[in-house]
Amino acid sequence: MTNHALQLLGLLRPYDSVLNESGFHGWIDLTHSFQSTAAYKNLCLEAFMKQSAQVPNKTSAINFAIELAELKPIFKNLGKIPKLIREDKLVQQIGKPALIKRKLPKKVAKAGVDTFLGWNFGWAPFIGDLRTFVTTMDDVAKRINYLLKTRGKETVVRFSKKEAYTHPNLGQVVYTRDDSNDVYQRIVLRNYECKFVSTWRLFHNLEGLDDAWAGLRAAFAHLGVNNPLKIVWNAIPFSFLVDWVYPVSTWLEKAAIQPFFGQWDVYDVNSSVHEVFVYDFLFTGKHGGTNGTEFTVVVDRYSRLNGLPFTLGAFDLSQLTDTQQKLAFSIPLSRILK
Repeated sequence: MTNHALQLLGLLRPYDSVLNESGFHGWIDLTHSFQSTAAYKNLCLEAFMKQSAQVPNKTSAINFAIELAELKPIFKNLGKIPKLIREDKLVQQIGKPALIKRKLPKKVAKAGVDTFLGWNFGWAPFIGDLRTFVTTMDDVAKRINYLLKTRGKETVVRFSKKEAYTHPNLGQVVYTRDDSNDVYQRIVLRNYECKFVSTWRLFHNLEGLDDAWAGLRAAFAHLGVNNPLKIVWNAIPFSFLVDWVYPVSTWLEKAAIQPFFGQWDVYDVNSSVHEVFVYDFLFTGKHGGTNGTEFTVVVDRYSRLNGLPFTLGAFDLSQLTDTQQKLAFSIPLSRILK
C-alpha cells in the first residue's frame, strides 16, 4: 500500500498532529486558489465575451495587411540571396570591413536577437494567419450551419479551459518548520492541475442567416473587419505587450458589430473551477537519518458558482510564458545592440 493510500486511510495522522501543533492550518490552505487570482478574473471576462459573439473572431485581416507591408524588406533581402550565390558575392557581403573582429560578437548577438524577434513577431503570426485564411470559408460555413440548426431552439453552450492556470508555487516549498527534536519539515507543491468551465443557455432568432450576404457578413466577423476599435488597438506599436498583462483586446471584442440582427438571449449561466494539488511532505533529520518524501497528499478542490463573476479584468504578470518573458527582454536588447 502506498504512502498516499495510508494517508487517505488516516494511518499517517501522527504527522498531521505534529503539523497542527506547529500552527499548520490544513492542506487546503497551504497555497492560494485559482479563484483568488487575476488570471481567474480575466478568464471569466473571456467567457463573458464569448456569450455575445455570433461569429467568433479568429484573426484580423486588416492588421495582417498592415504587418505584411512590414515584412516586405525581409522578402526583398531573401530574394537577393540566390543572386549573391550565383555571383559568388555572399561571402564578400558577410566579410565586409564593418564586420571586424572587435564588433563581431555584438553583431552576432544582435543577429540572434533580431532573428528571435523576427520569427515570433513576423513569420509565426504570418504563417498562423495564412492558415486561418485557408480555412475561413469552411469555418464560416460551419458557423452559419450551426446558427441555422439552433435558430429558435434552446442550446447549451460550453466554454472551457483545461490548463487554466500555471501555479507560481509549483515545485516550491510552501511550508517549513524546525522543531525542537532536530527535525526539519518541508511541504512541496509537486503537481497542480486546474480546469475552468462556464456553461450557459442560448436562445436566438437571428435574421439573414440564409440570405445571399450571410457568408460575407460572417466572413467579415471571422476576419475581424467588423471591429474598427480592435483594429486600431492592434495597430498601435507594442500593444500586444499590454494584452499579455491586461485584457484590453478581450474587452474590445464587445465593440464588434455583430453580423446579424435579431434575438440573442443568454441565461442560466454558471461556472466552475476544478483544482488538484499534489503535496509531498519531507521529514529530514538535521544531523542525518530520515530523508526524502515521507508521504504524499492530494487535495481535490471543486467549486461551482451560479452566474459568471467578472470585473474589468486585472493586471497579471504571473502568467507570462517563458517565450513572452524572453520576447519582452529581447525588444529593448535589440535596441541596445544597435
